[in-house]
Amino acid sequence: MNNKIRISAKQMMSLLMMTIISTAILSIPAVTSKHAGHDMWVSPIFSSISGLITAFIILQLHKLYPNETIFQYSKHIVGTFLSKCTGLAYLLYILLVTSIIVREYADFILTSLLYSTPLVVIIGVMVILCAYSVKSGLEVFARASQVFLPIYIFSLLVLLLLFHEFDVKNMLPLFEGKWKSMLHGALQPALWFNQIFYMGILLPYVKDKATKKVVGYKVILYSLIVMFSLNIICLFLFGENVDSYQFPVFTAFRYIYIPPFFERFESVLVVIWVLGVFIKISLFYFTLCLGTAQWLGVEKEKTFVFPYGILIIIIALWVSTNLADLNKFIESTIPVLEIGLYVLIPLSLLLLSFIRKKRKASV
Repeated sequence: MNNKIRISAKQMMSLLMMTIISTAILSIPAVTSKHAGHDMWVSPIFSSISGLITAFIILQLHKLYPNETIFQYSKHIVGTFLSKCTGLAYLLYILLVTSIIVREYADFILTSLLYSTPLVVIIGVMVILCAYSVKSGLEVFARASQVFLPIYIFSLLVLLLLFHEFDVKNMLPLFEGKWKSMLHGALQPALWFNQIFYMGILLPYVKDKATKKVVGYKVILYSLIVMFSLNIICLFLFGENVDSYQFPVFTAFRYIYIPPFFERFESVLVVIWVLGVFIKISLFYFTLCLGTAQWLGVEKEKTFVFPYGILIIIIALWVSTNLADLNKFIESTIPVLEIGLYVLIPLSLLLLSFIRKKRKASV
């Protein structure tokens, strides 16, 4: 472990919260309403259970191996060969997901703001900025997340200016839909909650030993409050028509107008969303470089910043032809991969660790 890297528990919490909610705020009302209807407000509650389970598994593994990440301690549990295989799987998946997030960001900016800008320019600028932050070190974008998060939350509170448009009757009748539909609506948000997995990458570098253990659960709770609130607000505004909007929260911001000067509040949402996506990509990018260094057994993770930057740009351009196809891929394939990598593999490692520990104790 690089002992020079140190962040606080609050910085880790800010990083993880922005990672979870940054890509969720635009689309979570639409993806939950699509399956759960006006019971969409229940879906994030179910989704958070998956995040709590993942957080518990990661924290238990951290107790056993406090100074190592999954790329390192998997070797002690399953041996060199299998640890190399799982490590490679994680690296390939994180590379793919990072590229997908970059492409989602670029498609949104292209369709909502910069209509004539070449896609490669939008992608390239974001990757260069994130590469610079990763090159500067974890502490830099961790501090940035700590500054951005309050701005992020405060900006979302602007939606409360639409309270006179809220129709509480849009919630009724409660629990009219089937539980199966509500659980189906919880599948996509569960992917965001399961990204608490990256706490396992950050924990060895957190200096506040007393408080870092509860941070993961706080992140899940606060992220749930944000997602729940956005779903409720969009339900009150749009009723069962929420899923007819690709980005309901963006549309809601367009309705905000404070005469005589303040309008076009959707630009505020774009700014905070870009800040959140920047932090998320930086964390994934950092994990790629750090994980590769640990997987290969070398010390300087910054060596891999430039090569991964090129790969992210290429894959982001190649991964999809349009946003609709990309969303279909995310809905059909990503859930299976994330359940395997973020939940099942860490759970298997934890169970094997306990088995090995009991065997040693019985000898």
